[in-house]
Amino acid sequence: MRHLCAFVAFAVAACAAWGQQRESRGPASSLEDAGLAGADRGVLVPGNGSDACAGAVGISGYSSWAFDLAGATTDGLGHGQCLLASSDQLWRDRWWDWTAPASGIVRVETCGQTTLDTRIAVYAPASPCPPTDEYLVICNDDSCGLQSSLTFVARAGQTYRIRIGRYGLTEPAAAGSGTFTIFSNNAPDICPDDAGPCQNPIPNGIAYTSNASFRVADNFSPSSSGAMEGLCWWGSYIGLAPGADSFVVTYWTSSGGLPALPIASFSQGAGLAVQRVDSTLANNVGDTMFLYSATHAQVPLASGVNYWVEVRNMFGGTWYWQESQQGDGSIQDFSPPSNWAGATARPNVAWCAQFQSGCAFDTNGDGVLNFADLNNIISSFNTNCP
Repeated sequence: MRHLCAFVAFAVAACAAWGQQRESRGPASSLEDAGLAGADRGVLVPGNGSDACAGAVGISGYSSWAFDLAGATTDGLGHGQCLLASSDQLWRDRWWDWTAPASGIVRVETCGQTTLDTRIAVYAPASPCPPTDEYLVICNDDSCGLQSSLTFVARAGQTYRIRIGRYGLTEPAAAGSGTFTIFSNNAPDICPDDAGPCQNPIPNGIAYTSNASFRVADNFSPSSSGAMEGLCWWGSYIGLAPGADSFVVTYWTSSGGLPALPIASFSQGAGLAVQRVDSTLANNVGDTMFLYSATHAQVPLASGVNYWVEVRNMFGGTWYWQESQQGDGSIQDFSPPSNWAGATARPNVAWCAQFQSGCAFDTNGDGVLNFADLNNIISSFNTNCP
């Protein structure tokens, strides 16, 4: 039986029971079968920055994004802080507005992700267009060969303007593409070691395709009413991972043991902030197993009601949701976006949930739930906070 890890605003909340079904695997739908038959390893990373500062593309979280300078003009100013090799300009620039999900040191880089001689600049929140010198936080040219890498301190919830362009003594051609990555060691971890029981991955285990062609879902039932605020999961690729993912997370009602109606759906770039890290584990064919953690707007859920969560990576190739030894099954559908009537039962998949319970709880640890617990919460509003 699967247990839902509950996170509450002031204390640890209850855990919920989860149940699924189990059956055999189908052809070319798992990492094992695709590895034998030869999997599609194509990569298509989504997105591009704006050619104009005023139209900067909004992004958030820690991930990788594509850029393509084909057709780009130069919209920004040169800066003395960017001066290197007799040039202070970021030619043929693209623009993004990145919102920090957490406070801490952040790194932005193009290292190993393009053959271009790149430059990166980061500007302070509320900077004008084009940003002037006083709004420039940091600029970098050749930190890793001809590519760029810089670090700065971000504050949670603040939006920083990111500009990527080319080096040149004069304006070079509007050409060249690649990806850039934003990451931080201070990224919020919604799968801490003390989070409680979760469906952990099986090292060297099988994994099941969940992408544009197939989809996998797992069911759960909260033990108290509350709201889902995010989740984490484990998955892998055959061979090298792409520079960026394109995940979609959908929550469903349940009917007849299958997903019925969608409750809420979030995608990267549209309400889903995803972080990807190397889990140091490997799948059954020896490729890297990644741990993903994601946050999204609250999804209200009722106590004792069965729901489903679906996780798909639409990046353009093949991604696999890792198997777990806990729980009692999941399902895989071979014909999205139809209904789930033809879905096949699968072994468990590995994931944990961030669930905020709406239940009252014993705040003072005396074993009794009464007004003394409420007083503890109310008193916190009279406390001076930094």
